[in-house]
Amino acid sequence: MLRIFHRKLFVWLAVVVLLLTMMPGISLAQGNAGAGGWTAPNVVMEWNLATLNLIKGKNIPAGQFGSRLMAMVHIAMFDAINGVHSEYSPFLVDGTRPKLIFLEAAAATAAYTILSTLYPAEKDSFEALYREQLSWLSDNPGLSWLAVRSGERIAQAVL
Repeated sequence: MLRIFHRKLFVWLAVVVLLLTMMPGISLAQGNAGAGGWTAPNVVMEWNLATLNLIKGKNIPAGQFGSRLMAMVHIAMFDAINGVHSEYSPFLVDGTRPKLIFLEAAAATAAYTILSTLYPAEKDSFEALYREQLSWLSDNPGLSWLAVRSGERIAQAVL
């Protein structure tokens, strides 16, 4: 029975990752290229890598807790992004967020909240990535606040 659950969880995780990569506007900068055309890296991919590094570094069994952790992080990011675009049915958190919020900030906050809550000893490494990703948001604190609150709310629902 547990084996069937893990297979289903893996399939759902694969679907979430596929949907996240297909959604438009996932890059952190989303039209906010700096001088010289610089754009920030993809938030979803960076949190995916951070989660994989955590699983590998802590020797978390991939078949049990590793798959669950990946699913939680990606479901939170998916619902954060989908809440703005509303293209797909949500996994856990229904309702739309304002179209003006920075969906990348919401996704980063959701992933950060999940990982730092479940692994508080690693919070410093997650904090560094999170602060780096949100550093460009200082120009618009109102929209930043909405995005961060939305990401936190979604992460708490996933937890």
